[in-house]
Amino acid sequence: CGAVLDDVPVRYRLHARNIEWGWQEEFSMEYMGLPWVYGLCWAGFALGLLRLVLRTRLPPGSKYCDQRQSALAQDLPMNHHPYIQLLLLSFVMSLCSCQLHLAHQYVLIRNGYGS
Repeated sequence: CGAVLDDVPVRYRLHARNIEWGWQEEFSMEYMGLPWVYGLCWAGFALGLLRLVLRTRLPPGSKYCDQRQSALAQDLPMNHHPYIQLLLLSFVMSLCSCQLHLAHQYVLIRNGYGS
């Protein structure tokens, strides 16, 4: 057409979607199926955290405690042991990580740009 565009910057935006994947159309191929993986990991960490809390925070002699825990409770309460506290922190941080990944992917599904 003979137009000279030397002094005008060319700008464009490209938004590609994978329409064959249904609700995951905004994800690239390496992220396909990850919401399910993060959901399963979140459930696993939640169950592990619940089991840890039931085994260490309940008083000895409770129906969820066994005899080993009752014997150990005379030395140092199990919930004050550094390894138990580290394991508890690890479960909580892993739950938070999975939850934040799921929230990010939900926003990505909704608007296509993520958070």
